[in-house]
Amino acid sequence: MFRTIHRRYLAGLTFSVLLIAGAACNSSQKKSAEETNIPSTEPSKASAKNYDSGIIYEKELSPDNQFSYAIYLPSSGKNISKSCLIFFDPHGDGLYPVKRYRWLADKFGVILIGSYDLKNGMDMQQSVSVAQRLRESVQTNFKLEPSSVSVAGFSGGAKVALASSGNTSSGTVIYCGAAFLPNTIPSLPPSLGIFGLADMNYSEVIDFGNSIAHGNMQHALLQWNGKHEWPDSSTFQYAFYWHEFHLPDSGSTELEKDWNVFLADRKKALTKSESALGKAMILRQEIAFAGTHQFPGEPVLALQQLLASNEFRNDSVRFTKSLEAERSEKQNYLSAFEQQNLNWWNLAIQKLKSGQDLKSKRLLAYVSLASYSYSNAALKNQDWTSLEKILEIYRLADPKNPDLAYITACMYARQGKKDAAFLELRNAVSYGMHDRAKLESDENLAGLRGSNEYQEILFQVSN
Repeated sequence: MFRTIHRRYLAGLTFSVLLIAGAACNSSQKKSAEETNIPSTEPSKASAKNYDSGIIYEKELSPDNQFSYAIYLPSSGKNISKSCLIFFDPHGDGLYPVKRYRWLADKFGVILIGSYDLKNGMDMQQSVSVAQRLRESVQTNFKLEPSSVSVAGFSGGAKVALASSGNTSSGTVIYCGAAFLPNTIPSLPPSLGIFGLADMNYSEVIDFGNSIAHGNMQHALLQWNGKHEWPDSSTFQYAFYWHEFHLPDSGSTELEKDWNVFLADRKKALTKSESALGKAMILRQEIAFAGTHQFPGEPVLALQQLLASNEFRNDSVRFTKSLEAERSEKQNYLSAFEQQNLNWWNLAIQKLKSGQDLKSKRLLAYVSLASYSYSNAALKNQDWTSLEKILEIYRLADPKNPDLAYITACMYARQGKKDAAFLELRNAVSYGMHDRAKLESDENLAGLRGSNEYQEILFQVSN
């Protein structure tokens, strides 16, 4: 029954551990303006030496045939092809971040590689092994130093990027929209955390980042005006700055020019910031982005003075209380899955949707994530009574989430309701579900395979 499902999984679904799940991010990836009209190729057998610059190779095999990835060699820029950024997308969509940030690759002269081999649902130990071996393969095939190969991940991919980067001799790590519990990773290379103000993992990224800041590791946090998704390119350019400023032997005139541009941008942001906490974050960015370089204008003294001010202490107390209140609300929503009926949920979700504040948006996304986690658990146990209730809550919170439609289709398929299952599968595809391998291997859909309807749906889904 629902009570059994709830208690069995509640311990693993506290607000901080839900962050670790990181799996319910919407699989529909919208294309931005810079992603369109980009030259690209179909899958080919080109070796690393044969790639042409300025062209996105959509799906390539590594020379040893162990890894598949999208790849882009910059058409211009400094230090061209001397460094690389590897992306881990939670849905295994290697092409998406490569397309999203290819103009930044041109600007900074960085090779982009997007992995198809890592996705949500894989064992973390296996994911870390794959990520580390992929990094070694890239280093070998492109003749790159370990410190010039950085990794970047979003959501579940952010966790893989962090967990696979324990070697401080490796390049930097950029983690977006997810992290681990504080103090769980003892050693990291220079690390940049990026979080959206409307991201349900907002507080968790901050907590993890603050725990690193209290250690001896180089680290910075960067916020942007977004939700739980890959940051927009104007925000992600700071990830490229982070990568560039921490490259070995990068003390060049071009580097100093980029630093001056970055510093001017941060000074402007500092002037606009209205809170002591915001100012402290920006000053910390200036210090951490400089890395080991002795750039002029290091704001250490300014930060020390700010941290000692009453304004900062008061802001810190207010912010800590607001985070504690938000954590408490998250726990209440988790308890409500068992304790409250659908009428209560309907009113609660309507209230969140009508709220214009960022906290309401984060909590609504959190309910969606919890619904995803609970519904998967109930499906695995074939607890139909619990599952039907959870899916109704999921539908109230996030009606066009492809994971909602997909799990509903799996339930109907298990129950022998084929027409309803096909309808929900079509909905999942229309909402953005594009994991063909999952459709072909998921045992929940075994009863649908072989039919014309199934083949038609499979045809619509990209590999």
